[in-house]
Amino acid sequence: MQARTRGVDIAWPNEPGVPGDTITVPILPVYVMLPTLAAVRLPDRTPLPLLSASITGELGNWAWSFSAPMSREGLSLIDDGTGAPTEVEITVNGHVWTFLIDGYDDMRKFGSNTCQLRGRSRSAALAEPYAATRTYTEPAARTAAQLAAAEVDGSGWTLVWDAVDWLVPGEVFSYADLAPIDAIAQLANSIGASVISDPAAREIRVAPTHAESPWAWPVAEPYAVIPAAVLTEGSSSWVGGVNANGIYVYGETSGSGALVKIAGTDGAAQLPMVVDKLAVTADAQRERGRAALAANGIKRTMQRTLPLFPPPADSDDPALGVVPLGALLEIQDTDETWRGQAMAVRIDAQRAGRAMTVRQHVTIERQYR
Repeated sequence: MQARTRGVDIAWPNEPGVPGDTITVPILPVYVMLPTLAAVRLPDRTPLPLLSASITGELGNWAWSFSAPMSREGLSLIDDGTGAPTEVEITVNGHVWTFLIDGYDDMRKFGSNTCQLRGRSRSAALAEPYAATRTYTEPAARTAAQLAAAEVDGSGWTLVWDAVDWLVPGEVFSYADLAPIDAIAQLANSIGASVISDPAAREIRVAPTHAESPWAWPVAEPYAVIPAAVLTEGSSSWVGGVNANGIYVYGETSGSGALVKIAGTDGAAQLPMVVDKLAVTADAQRERGRAALAANGIKRTMQRTLPLFPPPADSDDPALGVVPLGALLEIQDTDETWRGQAMAVRIDAQRAGRAMTVRQHVTIERQYR
């Protein structure tokens, strides 16, 4: 891509790639797994009597969420009468998530006495109502990564800035009545990036929503190649969109702007102009423009269901476990092979009597360029 700011052409740097080598799921006559679901209260690791669990993560929502039916006898384990949020750990097929319990719904009825737990990633501790809000203006010039890291300073959380970074002048970064996670999201949104909570660790990451630009998907290295042999269900929904190739991005008060366009095009098919107070440098303007062009292509939402393979015993032997949000996937379907990006993942662990089934439902954005 190229951007023009103050009349100067700026070459687009190498785009961030997908992590690691491509995982290829082998085609086998039979795939054998022993589905497992376990839950404990933290930090004492008291077991919780969950009956099933549904865990969801999606780009654009910084927290994983879960819901789980539980025998009502377990309520005393997650509600000690103090009002403090309870932290729990849920493990499905060897993959671990930690959550704060937000509440529960009473599901009792004749012949059944259960409740439905609800919760979010423990990064909810950085959001309302668990974290205090504040009004703030940063007086000194600092990078976006430094500004984001300052929001979690002293909290026990780690902030990983895995996106384009740039210098924000003093008095430009300001907000009113925001919790720390919302202030971080403001910085991420200014370049079209996403805030992602680690499923288990006290870590949040800011990363491009489209790490690989959709027009480069055909030649990019996918995170995983998934054959039709492991797919069990699917659906498709038309979204639409336009394959624009240019957009103007301006800083609100910086006096600078850029025409960001896909390399090799004239940038004439444009999206509406974007104005953002934090897009004050060429790097920020370029990345915000790339993110907008990447998000607005002609596309479908594809739903695919596949197994949740357990973590491998040997870390040097990669296997397809929980599909990472934002991962580029190659789907070798029965009638065609295509590529798309994982935008959401839902893990369902359902118990029926003594039997347990675990399925991974992936929402994939497929673009037509």
